[in-house]
Amino acid sequence: MTQLLKPSDYITMPWKNGQGSTAQIHLVPESAQFPQDEFLWRISSAQVSGENQFSQFPGYDRWLSVWQGAGLLLNEQKLEAFAPRLFAGETPIHCQPLSSDVIDLGAIFRRGQVTAQMTAEHLSSQQSRSFTLAPGSHYFFCAQGHLAIETLSANSGSTLHIDVPSEDRLDAATKAKTQYEIKNKLVLRNPGIQETRFFHIYLRKISVSEISS
Repeated sequence: MTQLLKPSDYITMPWKNGQGSTAQIHLVPESAQFPQDEFLWRISSAQVSGENQFSQFPGYDRWLSVWQGAGLLLNEQKLEAFAPRLFAGETPIHCQPLSSDVIDLGAIFRRGQVTAQMTAEHLSSQQSRSFTLAPGSHYFFCAQGHLAIETLSANSGSTLHIDVPSEDRLDAATKAKTQYEIKNKLVLRNPGIQETRFFHIYLRKISVSEISS
């Protein structure tokens, strides 16, 4: 499944601790209600305008990066733009913008049940790049410029979301028909004349066999 999520699709809501607001991009499972229900992962973007304390999420881990603004001070450690950082959700974090307002991008995911990676990427003008997508959920968040895949195009602030099924969920006939290995190769394009900067967030549920081993 491939879908384009625009800022108008995001849900704006208060932080868990009430010290700010965030735009929720995607919550899994979608039936969960944040923050009262347990969830597997949440992708969101928030504007930070002044000093604050991060909400705490015991039992979860977090990826965080800045995509607009100079960066943040997290417990007196500098977090510069386009430099994702991983930390535990229960860690007390005092946050302060380095200069003017900042907009961040974050992924919160259930420790021991989900694995996650976040990387900052870029495409030069008219450049294309091929990605091999492992089974799981992939989010390509466009921070600057334009990002295109097939017939879908994301502008700054929009997200391309792609779910890749695991091979064991496909029968032999379906694998042959869809050419499973080939289908998992994705070509991202920058159709514009300016550089495109984006984030790739990859999340995967840990299987029962992995948990028990």
